[in-house]
Amino acid sequence: MTQQTHPRAIMFADVSGSSTLYKLLGNETAKAKIDATLEAMLTETEAHQGHLIKTIGDEIMVSFESAHQACLCAQRLQRQAGIGNSQLPVRIGMSFGETLIENEDVFGDIVNNAAWVTQVARAGQILLTERMYKSMPFEMQMECHEFDRVTLKGDEEKSIIYRLQWESFTQSHNATAVMTIDDITESNDVVCITLEYGNYQHCILPQQTPFVLGRDSNRANLRINHHLASREHCEVVFRRGKFVLVDHSTNGTYVSTQNQQEIYLRREEFPLLGEGKISIGQSIDKGDQQVVHFSTSLATSDLKAEPA
Repeated sequence: MTQQTHPRAIMFADVSGSSTLYKLLGNETAKAKIDATLEAMLTETEAHQGHLIKTIGDEIMVSFESAHQACLCAQRLQRQAGIGNSQLPVRIGMSFGETLIENEDVFGDIVNNAAWVTQVARAGQILLTERMYKSMPFEMQMECHEFDRVTLKGDEEKSIIYRLQWESFTQSHNATAVMTIDDITESNDVVCITLEYGNYQHCILPQQTPFVLGRDSNRANLRINHHLASREHCEVVFRRGKFVLVDHSTNGTYVSTQNQQEIYLRREEFPLLGEGKISIGQSIDKGDQQVVHFSTSLATSDLKAEPA
């Protein structure tokens, strides 16, 4: 048994929303889509000199000798998932530093930190520890912004988590650009989503997302006064031309639409299409104090949304 210590960038890339996918598509179809996404991710990591450490369910763990190569790979993975929905959305977390390598596996504080920030990340995000950020070239640091200040497991002081941007890019030759929210809202018709809760009604445009639903009046755009609601229970985001509900709660969120049965989300996400109901913390049929009605529609570009 040999042990060696080497500086490495550790990346975890996790297929997001896989549990919901099994419910919606069935076991065989969902597994085929997840396997195809994992295979595509492995191809990209190899192309960027990454070394696969292990596959854990629908997640891969990869090491890189270079923080720069790890970041380029992460950006490429997110861009691939953003083109034509050919791959499932992923969330990525990374850290850099001295790691213990033993029998083709990697251990240490850096591994634990990378895994931790991956759990914090949402679909379509790349989160980095402060150590990873400081190991990156300056030009790539300019593509990051501060995401949060947290106390990592085992640490006593708070450190900064950064988010690495990837959205603004243009491929050469047969270019397919990922449209930003500003690009979409500059068109004549834009999608909006209307939320109704009691006497409250609000039309949300793409540039007004993320829009948070929760119990905390200081953090939530729409306050849900219910004992099962978390402080920041869930949020509506706009991604790839549609609104998506992302759950961050303890008790979960239930979603019902006209064409589908009620779906339960816990730390997962679900596209909001047409009309339906969002229930905070318990099933929709348990009452209406926690139920938010939603509807999506087209709105002209001169539509003015109500202030949050």
